[in-house]
Amino acid sequence: MKYTATFRQKIAWLFLRWLAPAIVFALLAGCASVNPEPFAKYRSAVQEAHSGIDAVMSSNYNWTRSGFIDEFSSNPEHKFSELLIQPSTDYGWSFPNPTNDLKKQTQIRLAQLNPDFAKSDDAKSADLNLPVFLKVKQIRSGLAQLNTAFSEYADLLAKLAGNDLVSAAAFDLLAKDLNQNTRDAVKSLQITAPPEGIAIFSTAASEAARLYIENRRQSNLIEAITSNQQNVINYSDLCVSLLHTIRGNIKAYYVDRAEPIKIAWNSTTGEKRQKNTEAMLNLNEQYADAMRVLQELETAYSTLPDAHADLAKAIEKPEQDIKGVQKLYASAKRLQKLYEALKNTEEKATKTEKP
Repeated sequence: MKYTATFRQKIAWLFLRWLAPAIVFALLAGCASVNPEPFAKYRSAVQEAHSGIDAVMSSNYNWTRSGFIDEFSSNPEHKFSELLIQPSTDYGWSFPNPTNDLKKQTQIRLAQLNPDFAKSDDAKSADLNLPVFLKVKQIRSGLAQLNTAFSEYADLLAKLAGNDLVSAAAFDLLAKDLNQNTRDAVKSLQITAPPEGIAIFSTAASEAARLYIENRRQSNLIEAITSNQQNVINYSDLCVSLLHTIRGNIKAYYVDRAEPIKIAWNSTTGEKRQKNTEAMLNLNEQYADAMRVLQELETAYSTLPDAHADLAKAIEKPEQDIKGVQKLYASAKRLQKLYEALKNTEEKATKTEKP
């Protein structure tokens, strides 16, 4: 028997012939690959910012340590026993109880590190037995841990956007480790956590990222990024605040380090002043280079949130100009040159100081 299609059936078949490709296209669009370039640039810029802040923290440590040596050596009331650490029964150790004068000096320095320190509760509970240069060393270690966690976050985003396969189980472990490392870093920095807690990956962002891993739908990755935006803002604000603290510390110790050079310069005449003149010029260069790095670092860290938001925009509209990522990447390239200049200046100063 010959089958004859009705008019309605013909219309239905025509409609399905049109609709089926549209459905397939929509599904493919949702699962289309993400352009990895903005994510790679974001990861590279974050890494450069961290190298820059570590370089300036190295200068900060060297300056505070030199300032401690100069002050301790020039004060006749200090005793050698104040330099001897006290080993504990395990692997720990502690500095001996300093004189009241040294405690007062430490409190002054802590106030210079943070202008609001004297007004805060931290001033009452601060460990004044530990010299400032060792506190700076602790801050450097905690900051490095915090920055490493954020670098790993940027690296994970780049992997999700690229062709690197990350299993849901591996992601869960990475997200858990990132959040724990962040909390440990904040604790090490002795920073009061906000009421909602500290994390790199929020619960909502983790769930969206897990869905993206399972079905590769762009909307899930967009949701993961946007859900994490506030965490990136918090991280940016924290780093900028620490940069201001470092800046104040270097300014204070510039004056301290200049004073013995000035005294030595005034005590000599003629050609004998040449070494002290060179020492002062080296100190000026170190200070100027450190300030340039800090200024560019503030630009980079302030740009992080906008650049992070741009990653979601780059997925939604690949043709759109992602100015935040471009600005961050350009800042990172400038940082690379600036902290190399700072390291070279430090090395030159060290060679000059050697007899």
